[in-house]
Amino acid sequence: MSEAAQFATIPLDNPLWRHACQFYAQSGVEQLLLTLQDEHGADINQILQAHWLGTEGKVWDQGCLSEEYVLWMKQQIQPLRKIRRDMKQQWVVDKGPAFEDFRQQIKKLELQAEQYGLALLYLASQSFIESPVDKALEINMRSYARHVGIPEELMIPLLK
Repeated sequence: MSEAAQFATIPLDNPLWRHACQFYAQSGVEQLLLTLQDEHGADINQILQAHWLGTEGKVWDQGCLSEEYVLWMKQQIQPLRKIRRDMKQQWVVDKGPAFEDFRQQIKKLELQAEQYGLALLYLASQSFIESPVDKALEINMRSYARHVGIPEELMIPLLK
């Protein structure tokens, strides 16, 4: 299957996306994930993937990350995030709120890029060994912390 055909059939509305939306909306989760991203270099989508797999009783490891996802993150999500964040200071704060509507449009594109990224992670995580749910979630959060080099205790609040 060609790359174009693969992306034409990418499942945007999938169980990982639905889990991510539900989990991210829980009290305190958004702020914790943003702190892990901004202060520790964590990838929120990868955390959401590891969390979802854990709730499904599947163990996460680095094999769950596809080359396509890594490339998508580097070439699409990160540049959109940088544009949105830079725009807030350089245009909205410095030049006035008239630019906020355009920044919100960039934010919507960034969210859509995140959805594509989660779909790529969903496709990459379809064949993993199952273990008991209560252990898989903790194993996954600790494994991800080790993967990015952040203290494991920072992941404990995500064991909801």
